[in-house]
Amino acid sequence: MKTAVLWVVMVSVLHGLGRSGTAAEPPVARKPNGFRVRSIDCRQGQYQLILGPRFDSRKSWVLNCDFAISAFEDEQRCLFIWSDPRPGRDPIVLRLVGARLDGMICDARTNETQTISAPLGKDVFGRWVKAVLCYDAQKKVLELWLDGALAAMEKATLVPIADRPMPTYCERFEGRIREISLGNAP
Repeated sequence: MKTAVLWVVMVSVLHGLGRSGTAAEPPVARKPNGFRVRSIDCRQGQYQLILGPRFDSRKSWVLNCDFAISAFEDEQRCLFIWSDPRPGRDPIVLRLVGARLDGMICDARTNETQTISAPLGKDVFGRWVKAVLCYDAQKKVLELWLDGALAAMEKATLVPIADRPMPTYCERFEGRIREISLGNAP
């Protein structure tokens, strides 16, 4: 029993420390070269985002999304999706699936995907939630942060790549986005 408790404490400490040994914080793209949009009422319908020409999904990037919902929906709802009409083949996705938040990357050339997830509690209703999806190209790591805490981290098994020009947008869902941005990390 003591060994199991010690292991949980060690894992918690390691996940909570940054490179310098201080409390970790989610990365931030200082000047998003993908896009930055404020105040979207997603209840009204789909909202198209214009991806900047210098954004490169193969390099390290950070997707920040501050959102608010009042209930969980049965169907999946994309807070952000870079996609075209083909099934799958979506290089970057941040979506709500019931009481879960998923971050997904895809190599659109091969349609290989990787998803990381974090559970959401009812305490998210009626308040702003800060979600951050990060891809570190050098370390090959995918991270999902919720309200400043690392919620999921996995070794990236692929590189997110678009195989042709695709639109980026927020889907309709019962909620709002205060701010959403995407940019290559410094």
